[in-house]
Amino acid sequence: MISFISDDAVASIGVVNQIFMLTFVLFNFTAMGAGVVISQYTGAHKTKDISKIVSHAVVLNLAFGLLISAMIVVFRLPLLQLFNLAPELVTYADTFMLIVGGTLFTQAMVMTLSALLQGKGYTKDVMYVVLG
Repeated sequence: MISFISDDAVASIGVVNQIFMLTFVLFNFTAMGAGVVISQYTGAHKTKDISKIVSHAVVLNLAFGLLISAMIVVFRLPLLQLFNLAPELVTYADTFMLIVGGTLFTQAMVMTLSALLQGKGYTKDVMYVVLG
């Protein structure tokens, strides 16, 4: 659908998506690590420790997500300059980074909650989290 706007918009969003994919990898480190620990504790029947791990993982990834979102919003123009974008592409990329980059913390939370639910064995509930 973005191609209806212009080819420049497609090109600029492709560049910005490279930055966002890097942030998704960073968010996944914490989320998947917590999911593995949750599944180990579930198998060992350590239910008291599971709630600690869940709360720590959610708080840590929320804080990390907010930090990354703020950094993307504040430093979006210097980040775009690293890619040597043409000036006409920077306009589209800047707008896209402002909107999507400011809400990256929600993606961090979705990844975290999905990994925690999968680790606990609630694989069907992951679908509801992603849809929500």
